[in-house]
Amino acid sequence: MEVTNQEKRILYLLKNIGIDVDTAMGIMLLLNKDWKQKDWLAWLFNNPKANADEIIGKAMEYGNICVHCKNYFGPEKGFPKKCKAYPYGDGIPRTILNEVWDHHKACPGDGGIVFEPVEGYDDKGALEVK
Repeated sequence: MEVTNQEKRILYLLKNIGIDVDTAMGIMLLLNKDWKQKDWLAWLFNNPKANADEIIGKAMEYGNICVHCKNYFGPEKGFPKKCKAYPYGDGIPRTILNEVWDHHKACPGDGGIVFEPVEGYDDKGALEVK
């Protein structure tokens, strides 16, 4: 997989903030689309005193469909992220948070509860253009 110049800049920025490599790579997995990266970077530059939890939380907001699902209930910041499908223990599995598993389909342990977009978002979790 080729790393873009923008992704290199993001990784460098995260390293200088003091975020470990594994967390930085997780953020990059979440921000897997150019528009997600640009929105998140704009937020980051407007919030230079943000701590690691805030940075990760905002990456979740911009990068993950879970926060745009009717079944999601938080927390807004920090972990574990939880929803109706995964309300206990470690919450939503990393394979879903990192979009390795497409949660439009049933996943082991979700009780058949899958992604349902909240009003104003399309089936992929992106804002609908009206």
